Amino acid sequence: MKKNLDMTEGKPISLLWAFTFPTLMGNLLNQVYSITDSIVVGRYLGQTALAAVGSTMPVILLLAALMIGINVGVGIIISRYFGQKNEELMRRAFVNSLYLGLFLSAGMMVMGLTFSGTILRWMGTPEGPLQEATAYLEISFITMICPLMYYLFSSAFRGLGDSQTALYCLIVSVLSNIGLDVLFVENIGNLVCPAEFDTGAAKNAMILSVPEGHDKPLKYPLMFQVCDVVLVNKIDVLPYFNFDLAKCTEYVRMRNPKAQVIPICAATGEGMDAWYDWLRREVRAWRGEETKKENGHE
Repeated sequence: MKKNLDMTEGKPISLLWAFTFPTLMGNLLNQVYSITDSIVVGRYLGQTALAAVGSTMPVILLLAALMIGINVGVGIIISRYFGQKNEELMRRAFVNSLYLGLFLSAGMMVMGLTFSGTILRWMGTPEGPLQEATAYLEISFITMICPLMYYLFSSAFRGLGDSQTALYCLIVSVLSNIGLDVLFVENIGNLVCPAEFDTGAAKNAMILSVPEGHDKPLKYPLMFQVCDVVLVNKIDVLPYFNFDLAKCTEYVRMRNPKAQVIPICAATGEGMDAWYDWLRREVRAWRGEETKKENGHE
């Protein structure tokens, strides 16, 4: 099969199949792209993060429709000049499309950084996933140049009768996306997390240090979903960090409504009595349950 198909020569059915099959496969792979993101986010970041990603989909689909429209227009123009065998006009049309893509990308970036939160509020996004949804949408706007450039190059290839190169690029992109999703979402330093496994512990305690930020429960949801108590350590440096204890408690409760939050300072001993009291209560409760089990077996 020739790479650049001449659609004016040969059997129409064969030409249509050779040209459209890679395009159909590309459309399927685009869906795999989105589904992979949802699976990874839902698996590693939890329900709130998944809801945040879902909240941005109408905006992202609108942007995708805009890019697809540009893609179709560029493909038509290039295919027309290709049919005329006018390489100069083909080159000029493609360069102008790149300029258009850069201009639109810059506009999207400014709009996203300025209005993402406002757009999501207009859409009625709940307060729970709003912060994460805003961050996700801002990143999507900033990186919109990547899919836009893909659409422009793929439209140029298809305009030249080559629908396979775009498919190969998309295959590489999808495979890279799967690997990078796991790498960055799961976090390089957190690939093996005790929270993912049943370690046999009766209770789970989580230590959150003030310098780590009050949004840590949003970044590492699994840890906070399975913990029974969260120790917010180094509260003696609260005046020097942008750490909101009330927000931290709110984010912990979003992940685990039953988790207890205890502010402490290991250096000064502040709050340690509350931590010791919690330990004593839980040890007594655990011993009581063990005694009941032993009596039940006798």
